[in-house]
Amino acid sequence: MRGRGLAALLWVALFPFAYADIKSSAGNIVFDVNADGTGEFDISTTGLGIGTTSPSTNLHVAGNAFFSSSNLGIGTSAPISSLEVSGTLGMTPQSVTANTTLSGNSVVLADSSASNITLTLPYAGNVAGRTYIIKKTVSGNTVKIKGGGNAIDSYSELNLTTSSSGYPFASLISNGTQWYVTSMSSNGISNFSPTSVSASLLCWLDADDSANVTLTNGNVSTWTDKSGKGNSLTQATATLQPLYRANTLNGKYVVRFDGSNDYLKKTMNNNYATVPADVYIVAQYTSTPSSNEALLDDGQTTQQMRVMRNTNSRLIMQGGGTGLISATTNLTTFHIWHFAFDSFGGTLKMHIDGGNTVSASQGSGPSGNGLILGSDAGPSNYAPVDVAEVLMYTSLLGNADRQDVERYLSAKWAIAGP
Repeated sequence: MRGRGLAALLWVALFPFAYADIKSSAGNIVFDVNADGTGEFDISTTGLGIGTTSPSTNLHVAGNAFFSSSNLGIGTSAPISSLEVSGTLGMTPQSVTANTTLSGNSVVLADSSASNITLTLPYAGNVAGRTYIIKKTVSGNTVKIKGGGNAIDSYSELNLTTSSSGYPFASLISNGTQWYVTSMSSNGISNFSPTSVSASLLCWLDADDSANVTLTNGNVSTWTDKSGKGNSLTQATATLQPLYRANTLNGKYVVRFDGSNDYLKKTMNNNYATVPADVYIVAQYTSTPSSNEALLDDGQTTQQMRVMRNTNSRLIMQGGGTGLISATTNLTTFHIWHFAFDSFGGTLKMHIDGGNTVSASQGSGPSGNGLILGSDAGPSNYAPVDVAEVLMYTSLLGNADRQDVERYLSAKWAIAGP
């Protein structure tokens, strides 16, 4: 025995890295790499397990698998791509029939036959590179795809609706910042638009749509209304025209009023004196206040519809002579403002970025005379403001429509919203 022990020691000394077969007459071969009593690597009659001591198939990896520089071939020993599958590729679809926040399944089959359903994508910043294929599988109602706090291209949502040419689909990918559409069917898909809600859109001013902004010597002389109602704002006097500023908010254009004498004005073609007026505006003040400064006005000296900042940096909403002061917020950063003027002696309401609602009783309501940006009816009380987008409806939107509009503005201009 002593001789055998000496021989073994001599073998180890002479051949410290020698290898030999490992055989098991029964049971598994388990490797405890960390020497902590838990096996990390297992070979059994079932298969090879990595990260598990109970492999359920020929190769069972419990956890992530990483190939650093070589290609992986399945069904081929000579892959020419990072991953090459010689044969079929299967993906387990997720079937949904109700509002769902998507997670682990990249293929989603959406049945909206009972009612409209909303599929919310996960936050794009947490899933860079993830893809989804979403297919509508029945006729009838609409499948809404929302960005989960991020834009889908430049929109807050996609709508899948049925058409005579079949059920639509959309493929999307996250780049770590937002979602993009990589492909979609040619039928049955629409992006949310301010015209998608039931209320009549009276005026739509979009600073980033350069085709609807007319410049004269670099200044804005006409801001064209996209609603189709012809309520474009103009300024014929060159010294009173606001600037057109590129790459100001989320890489997009804004219209900048200097606070000295700039303003745009329109006498409305469609009178809104006998109906409520719902106004949504993306804007910021660009300096600290030196006086009262009117962001928007309806052209009446009786303050029927006016929003202005006072010298205490509070936003005042006035309707029929009644005033409503906003909740405290930083007015020198961009916000989504919602101003609801009820012409029937109801209430003034203000929402900031989809929340922070404030309200008060009001007087007679808006006059329906016109719309002024950057000044009051004087004109006076000029405002140093950047305006990105303005939406004005002739009736008050319900909560669902209001939130859709605010989500659209939030996604487009990268402002936190509902």
